[in-house]
Amino acid sequence: MKHPLIFTVFFLFFSIHVIGNDKEIIDSLHIALNNSKGNERVNLLNTLSTLHRAYDTDQVGHLSKVAIDVAHEEGFTEGEAIAYENLAWYFSKKNIGDSAVFSYLKALNYYEGTNKLDETASIYNSLGIALMNTGRYSESLDYLVKGLMLRQELGDNSKIGDSYCNMGIVMEFLHEPEQALEYYVKSHENMILGDNESILSSVLMNIGVVNFTLGNYRQSNKYYSEALVIQLQNDDQFGLMKIYRNLGNLSMEIKDLSAAIVYYNMSLDIATKLGDKNSISGTYIKLGDLYGNKMVMYEKGIEYLEKGLVLAKSIGNKWCENEAYKSMAESYSANGEFEKAYILEKCYANLNDSLVRTNAKLQIEKSKAVLQIQKDRLKTNSKKIAEADVTKKTSYNRMCIVVGVSAFLVLVFLGLYLKGRRHL
Repeated sequence: MKHPLIFTVFFLFFSIHVIGNDKEIIDSLHIALNNSKGNERVNLLNTLSTLHRAYDTDQVGHLSKVAIDVAHEEGFTEGEAIAYENLAWYFSKKNIGDSAVFSYLKALNYYEGTNKLDETASIYNSLGIALMNTGRYSESLDYLVKGLMLRQELGDNSKIGDSYCNMGIVMEFLHEPEQALEYYVKSHENMILGDNESILSSVLMNIGVVNFTLGNYRQSNKYYSEALVIQLQNDDQFGLMKIYRNLGNLSMEIKDLSAAIVYYNMSLDIATKLGDKNSISGTYIKLGDLYGNKMVMYEKGIEYLEKGLVLAKSIGNKWCENEAYKSMAESYSANGEFEKAYILEKCYANLNDSLVRTNAKLQIEKSKAVLQIQKDRLKTNSKKIAEADVTKKTSYNRMCIVVGVSAFLVLVFLGLYLKGRRHL
């Protein structure tokens, strides 16, 4: 089995450093896969799964499942863990949250028994995100903190910043903007010491969002502008889509409605190119509210709101659907069409009740998460107190040694002095 593994390592190195292009590497690896067996086959399947993340999500799912079967049959536990991590990524992309959590836990079962701290920290972080996406916020924070502690031990500033950023996102979900801002600031402090500009721009944008929530509009604009510069340099289309929408929200809040229209349309153009239906729906509704309720252009506003509502229903986005009902009811009421406004108010009230019930569950999770934060702070404070006690004790011991040595030297010199006096 050693020779095939040596060949696999050599082949992967040759493919990555000599062939270069991802598509060419993928084609070469598929050819090699046809004649592979055992652990070599698992390694090739896992490498292909990772490379396919950028091109074909379904292939990642298929290849990782095959890799799990082969690795399990061969007793190749590390290969099986890597395959489960790829499978978890696939489930996350498909929004199958519980399966993603299960797969990350399977991978973690292997890594926690190794000294691969960086990989273990990465799994903790990914698992925390998967739990967050399923609404299990207290558990999410628990794993994110575990990942953070390992990353602090390893001293990788970019990854430490990434952990703090994800913890901030959890706190935003829990409607705790001050705590979220605290984590984002720590994330930023670490990110500027690292070299990951794409995550740095996300952190800057998140700081801008929280400042917007807290009503600090000047600070919000400052951080949005810094994030925008990085995203334009990197041609980060997804990031640009979000920053333009956020700048639209900010412009609308400060009553610069013409700027809001420009930013929302820029965001909508990118969302349409990316095929991001949630963002398209949300931006239609923002534009509809802007035209119908802020600029008193009812027909144009209703046109956008109806587009947003139809799309929200088709993808099951209840929050966007709810906002559309609310804005449409306001527009019809202001335009004197009270019957239509009444029907939409009822739709809004019924859906809002269901979302409020969901929000009640969120409050339970919030309480758990806040308790977790308090425990972490208590643990940190206890550690600091213990360290202070050790320092104090050490200082006291050193003082005792110094005093003891000084007293001994005084006695020695006194003895020598008295001896000298006798000889005189």
